[in-house]
Amino acid sequence: VAMLKSDHAMGHGHATAIVAHYRAEHGL
Repeated sequence: VAMLKSDHAMGHGHATAIVAHYRAEHGL
């Protein structure tokens, strides 16, 4: 979660990409 918050601070678009990648890796 802390990592996602850090990415969110960099830009919402980037954070969304990270979440999409996370979900893809975890089969969500």
